Amino acid sequence: MIREGLRDWWRVDPRTRLRRQIVIALALALIAGGIVALVVTVSAAWRGVQANETVPITGRAQRVELSQATMAALARRLIEYNDEHRELLTGGTQLAWLERVAGRLAAVAPEFPAGWSFRLDHGAGADLNAYPDGTIGLDLGLFAYVGSEAELAALVAHAMGHVIARHVNEGLTTRRLTDAARRYVTDPDGVARIERLSLLAAAGLEPKDGDPEPFSREFETEADIIGMTLMARACFDPLAAPVIWHWLRPQTVLQQADAPPATALRVHRDYAARVWSMGRGARDRFSKVTGHCEKLDGAVRIAPAVSSSPPPGADGER
Repeated sequence: MIREGLRDWWRVDPRTRLRRQIVIALALALIAGGIVALVVTVSAAWRGVQANETVPITGRAQRVELSQATMAALARRLIEYNDEHRELLTGGTQLAWLERVAGRLAAVAPEFPAGWSFRLDHGAGADLNAYPDGTIGLDLGLFAYVGSEAELAALVAHAMGHVIARHVNEGLTTRRLTDAARRYVTDPDGVARIERLSLLAAAGLEPKDGDPEPFSREFETEADIIGMTLMARACFDPLAAPVIWHWLRPQTVLQQADAPPATALRVHRDYAARVWSMGRGARDRFSKVTGHCEKLDGAVRIAPAVSSSPPPGADGER
């Protein structure tokens, strides 16, 4: 009986049948759209439930599973690994310069449980390392590209941004490497090589095979925002940030003799897009933050031109 009713419902003139087909198609589309919207809403709500921390300055919700004590112990292991490949500088003009700039930034940074520590490594490369215990490491080779205190502040503040945002902890959590991190803290040699490489990649120290991005672009962008905010608070011109990153673009660094590709340069494949997004509207964006400054310490070089439209590959305004 139902089958006969459906047959009669469909046995109509072509125009009526077409109208009914359109109605059915629209109804199915609405149902599908509703399902997609429901999935997106539930997924967002689940991420909100899972989130247990809020990133300072940006306010982004995040989930981190490792304690501050574990992260501090992990940082010590990572620094030990770093010391096997680099020699620590204990004096010199560049170190004094770094300490002066870093002190201004640390004074305006959100309170950090372990405090801040800054080190300069004797290396010709251009690496910038952010350890989760608040230790910031720079290669001496970076000073070949730095033209002012504001540009140095941009590098240091960017690394501090990664620490403030707990990016290593979040990266280990999302990559399901928390157990491996705990084992690495107690017994580094007991961790399988693939896990050790994954840990180093998540910490931003070395790229994992097939995974050239130690930190995601989202993390890098967030570190840019936090870093430029710290610069503005410390009365450094935030526009010095796109200047130094322009001069640190890979094609410039790789032209230098004996300078290995820097970890920090593997993340943003399109540096023109990054510089554009950092520079666009920066003056207006941070004007309220710099209101207390009598003057801004800026870059001594001319900033790259920031056009009204982004270069190909840019993500647009942040």
